[in-house]
Amino acid sequence: MKSILKTCFLFFVIFVVLCGVIYPFLITGLAQALFPFQSNGSMIQKDGKVIGSKLLGQNFTSEKYFQGRSCTTEVSGGSNLGPTNQSWLNEVVERIKKFKDINHISDNQIIPSDLVTNSASGLDPHISKDSAYLQISRVAKTRNVAPDTIKQIVDQEVKKDSIPFFSEERVNVLQLNMKLDEQIK
Repeated sequence: MKSILKTCFLFFVIFVVLCGVIYPFLITGLAQALFPFQSNGSMIQKDGKVIGSKLLGQNFTSEKYFQGRSCTTEVSGGSNLGPTNQSWLNEVVERIKKFKDINHISDNQIIPSDLVTNSASGLDPHISKDSAYLQISRVAKTRNVAPDTIKQIVDQEVKKDSIPFFSEERVNVLQLNMKLDEQIK
C-alpha cells in the first residue's frame, strides 16, 4: 500500500510540474515569440502611450467621435434579460431615443440593433457599416467638414469578416476615431 501511495504522489508531483509550470511557460513563451502583438492584448499606442485595445470596445462620449455599441465598457458580459423582458425593452427604447436625439435623426428612422444592444460579451469594439453611416452627419458637423470626407474615412475602415456567406461589413470604432484624428485636425 505504501508503494502505491508513493507512486501516486510521485505522479501527482510530476503532473503538477508538467501541467502547472512547464506547459504554461512553454505556451506563453511561444505566444510571446510568435504573436507578440496579439498575446499582449492587441494594444494600440499613440505617441508611445497605450490608448486602447483593438479587441475591446471603448466608450466615446464626445460628439466629434463615432460611438460604439451600447454599454460596451460599462459592464463586461451580457445580461440575462431576454427580448420579452419589459425592463430590457424599456432600456432599448431609451437607448434608441438617446441615439436619435444625439444624431438628430427623425422618429421614423430605423436604428440598427447593434447601436442599442450589447454584444454577447458586452465588449465588442465593432459596429456595422450602417451604424457608422448614421453617425456621419453628426461627426462631420462637429468637426466642421463635409460629410463626404467623413464617409470616405469610414469606407476606408470598413472590414469584412472572413467567413463566407455569413460575413458582415463592420468598423472598429477605436481605429475609425484614430483615423479621424489623424486626417482631420
